[in-house]
Amino acid sequence: MTDSNHHLPIRFLKPSIREAYVFDLWKSLGLLITSGWYNKWISASDINECDDLEKFPCYGKCQSTLGNYTCRCKEGYYGDGMTKDGCRRKPFHVLRFSIDINECDDLEKFPCYGKCQSTLGNYTCRCKEGYYGDGMTKDGCRRKPFHVLRFSIGIFHIF
Repeated sequence: MTDSNHHLPIRFLKPSIREAYVFDLWKSLGLLITSGWYNKWISASDINECDDLEKFPCYGKCQSTLGNYTCRCKEGYYGDGMTKDGCRRKPFHVLRFSIDINECDDLEKFPCYGKCQSTLGNYTCRCKEGYYGDGMTKDGCRRKPFHVLRFSIGIFHIF
């Protein structure tokens, strides 16, 4: 049996396969649509799978192609757009930088009653030379004891 319009065997026009084919040689003949599980010969117009997301799931950006469709995750996401929760947010990297302040410039906020030295992200406060203790507290530095060398001058007298 042949198709009267195209003179091709009917069995050629109705193959029972699950893939979509476009017959480049006979584009005017049409397209066998099976991505939507239609197993019939239709005209060259294609269905838009993105119009029926129940049958053709897409949880991202759907794009109908000839005989099929693609589904990509939206911008900023990656993964499988065809499965629910298949798209995950892309990790982003934060460029961290810090500006170090000189704590010694603000002794009201950063108390120091000794010798102040600013460090990266902090500061140190030591008592001035000749003193010891906690330079960050008022009256925290005490004078180091003065060591006196004692000696006696005596007269040694032998009789």
